[in-house]
Amino acid sequence: MSTYLLQFLELNPIYKSQKQLKCLKEYEHQIVALLKHRDSLGNRHKKWLQTINNNYFGFEDFNEIDRTLNYDPREWFYEAVEAKKQRGLKNIIGSKVLNSYVFKRKEGFNNSDWVKFMRAAAEHKFRVIHKILPELDIYVG
Repeated sequence: MSTYLLQFLELNPIYKSQKQLKCLKEYEHQIVALLKHRDSLGNRHKKWLQTINNNYFGFEDFNEIDRTLNYDPREWFYEAVEAKKQRGLKNIIGSKVLNSYVFKRKEGFNNSDWVKFMRAAAEHKFRVIHKILPELDIYVG
């Protein structure tokens, strides 16, 4: 998997850090300790954010953005899409309506972070299933 990441960074140098990075192996103990932490999803998420905010890994290029990093799972979606609640659909359909929103693309939708992420996630899934796992003689239906 790290080979894929290295190839990606070679093709996309804008994502490379200008600092000399330590090998992932050097962080293994810290990462495993975090992954072993048992708690609710929300509390584990808070722990990861606190860990990043406090520079737990000691990254040399740590900055104010990292110190104040936060996460809103719907932020990118709402920057790309306008959601308007529709009224009166129950009367038209005649039964209960669970999702009564109409979604409209905002200007710049195709170049939005949300669309880029969804495309990257789809490409990642494809590569893992069809390229990386088969190289390890693992095949997924």
